[in-house]
Amino acid sequence: MLDLRRLKVLREVALRGSFSAAATELMFSPSAVSQHIARLEREIGMPLVDRKSTGIELTDAGQLLLRHANAILARAADAEEELRQLNDGTTGHLRVGAFASATAALMPDVIPAFRSAHPRIEVTLVEQDSRQCLDGLQRGVLDLAVVCLTPEPPVDGVLEMPLLDDCIDALLPINHRLAGAPAVTLEELRNEPWVDCSGRPVRQHFEALGIEPNIVFVSDHHRVVEGMVAAGVAVALLPRLAQPLARRDVRLKAIAPQPPVRPVGIAIRASDRRPAAVATMLELLRGVVASRDRRELDHDSVPSARTRVK
Repeated sequence: MLDLRRLKVLREVALRGSFSAAATELMFSPSAVSQHIARLEREIGMPLVDRKSTGIELTDAGQLLLRHANAILARAADAEEELRQLNDGTTGHLRVGAFASATAALMPDVIPAFRSAHPRIEVTLVEQDSRQCLDGLQRGVLDLAVVCLTPEPPVDGVLEMPLLDDCIDALLPINHRLAGAPAVTLEELRNEPWVDCSGRPVRQHFEALGIEPNIVFVSDHHRVVEGMVAAGVAVALLPRLAQPLARRDVRLKAIAPQPPVRPVGIAIRASDRRPAAVATMLELLRGVVASRDRRELDHDSVPSARTRVK
């Protein structure tokens, strides 16, 4: 196996024309340079240099090995640079997870901007629930995720930071008794049949009021939820990241006096090895949230996905 250090010595000897000049460039002693060349000659079984009074000349074997040495050292330098860039997060692969409504509302703006900032980094986006995202981060199959924050203890090896408070509205059929009201309260809706999802937000928000909600249907698909509400099967809670709606047979109502919120955050691995890429993704996500806030201030109407940047 050829030693890269000895190949570098051979290259400097050929370039400088003497052991002493090569030693000065490499900051070695002349005897150390001579020993490296002698060791290299023993390894390949042929002389590499002719020692003449006028200086050092490479033998045919030395010339042949030098050509390969130049190519090998160049490839080694390329490998070192690519590894450095990978460590710095300027190349490689960034794997991102997000729950459904964050995927739909945030990532279409974030991904193109990230690709523009880091064209040499491949981005993979996986839509899955927050618990799966946290598990993926812990197992190392994800680098960053947009998740719903909970009061549960943090997952080992994963850091969470707040991104926004996703306000939640009530979704009613168009002919509901409160469809014309400017806002509704959870108390007014306590006896309604409800559609809930796997995160159980309906149960959580009502149990905080000491109310047991009448949950008649569960679905994680917002279109299914909207269809059930439009058909009069039940009413629902709909986070503003999942809005606006295209349907005309349902009504979104702000919940008074203070709308419930769904805390949304960004989770990353504590031992992240792509700091530059992750930092860019964090900045872009926060920028998209801030842009949404500005648009909602300019067009202050329900249903808007009002959020508050943390």
